[in-house]
Amino acid sequence: LEKGRGGLPRHSHRARIRVRAARGALNMGEEHARGAEPGDAVAATSTGDDHAPLDGVTITQSLIAKCATRAETRRGVDEPLDKYLARLTHLKMDGRNIARIDALGCAPGVRVLYLYDNAITRIANLAPLANLTHLYLQNNALTRIEGLDTCANLQKLYLDGNSIAHVDGLNPCQRLEELHVSGQRLRPGEEVGFDVDACAALARTLAVLNVGHCNVRDVKPLKELASLRRLDLENCGVESVRDLEPVLLNCKRLSELKVLGCPFAKNPKHRDHITLLSDSLTVLNGREIKPHERQFLIQLQARRMRQRRMQAQRSQQQRQHLETIANLGEGTVDHGFDAPAGVAGINPGFDPLSPGAMLGGDLSPAGQHSPGGGFHRVTGGSVESLDGMTPQGGVVNGISRDGGGMSPGPSPSRRLDLHGVGDDSVRTE
Repeated sequence: LEKGRGGLPRHSHRARIRVRAARGALNMGEEHARGAEPGDAVAATSTGDDHAPLDGVTITQSLIAKCATRAETRRGVDEPLDKYLARLTHLKMDGRNIARIDALGCAPGVRVLYLYDNAITRIANLAPLANLTHLYLQNNALTRIEGLDTCANLQKLYLDGNSIAHVDGLNPCQRLEELHVSGQRLRPGEEVGFDVDACAALARTLAVLNVGHCNVRDVKPLKELASLRRLDLENCGVESVRDLEPVLLNCKRLSELKVLGCPFAKNPKHRDHITLLSDSLTVLNGREIKPHERQFLIQLQARRMRQRRMQAQRSQQQRQHLETIANLGEGTVDHGFDAPAGVAGINPGFDPLSPGAMLGGDLSPAGQHSPGGGFHRVTGGSVESLDGMTPQGGVVNGISRDGGGMSPGPSPSRRLDLHGVGDDSVRTE
């Protein structure tokens, strides 16, 4: 009977009821054998229970005695009931249709309390259990977290499968290490939120947080959990990695994270982004992050950042150069550069960050490429080409001048002799 429930499937409700009934009958037989009064025996099932109200079962001393199933806490033959209950440390009262927590003062030594799969609507009357460290309240009818003011030693709290929409009321639990609130049964569109003060109160101790299968969108309060090591956000409503970034940057001890089912997890690159944001993360979605994988991503990111900085510097230099040309003034000669369209006062519409400008090519004012460069005069806000002009002793675009004559000839240099040009100022680049 003790192992029977563990081997039954969760959906086998009738089989579970039969096991409870048989367990209750066995316990009743043991109490009669010890000489207990018939009035102390309370049936373990919801049917045939004289103490059960219409909305569920009430906890009594007899029920607590029946639920003490650990071998080391078996009641002695002549042991009084109150002494027996006082030395209990583990109490299993799961699956008994209990509607209210009460009458636990008779077992003040309980450290582990199992109350899952019941009909409890409020967390209350836990003050007698000053040594309580583990509390299991999954699959009940709870709508808020309360009644934990005296649970200063609580280490693990299980609240999965309830109807809790806001996680708060945990400030007194200064030693809480694990909090499980996954699978909350909420109305459509309702979200699970976290209280910032409650998260700050648990910053030094909370290491495990499970909020999977809840409509959690705002995870910023979780950045207060500096000691967090394992975080489960499977099938939540987190929209972007940016929403998760404060948590990854502040939780320096986080080693395991689950985000499958979140909207941003549809992007296959989300693993790379998360790996780069958290240096301590070792397991993501159940898959190990190996050191060489992180090192490759770090090097790739550094290379991309260098390329972006270089591109930004080139763009800035190009912009400054174009502004300088536009401000040279009338009568200035420039060579070796054809001003692209869009320079202030010369060619509107030019974008210095356009592909043509970024490639470093010389674009003529009409948008055509001038492979050989040329000489230009800035006159009245316009650029005048001087490509056919041959100064004395100079060579321009393969045309040389020797002794007053014009003769074609190759020239590796684009130098300009200032003799014969006139009084105009010359800019050489």
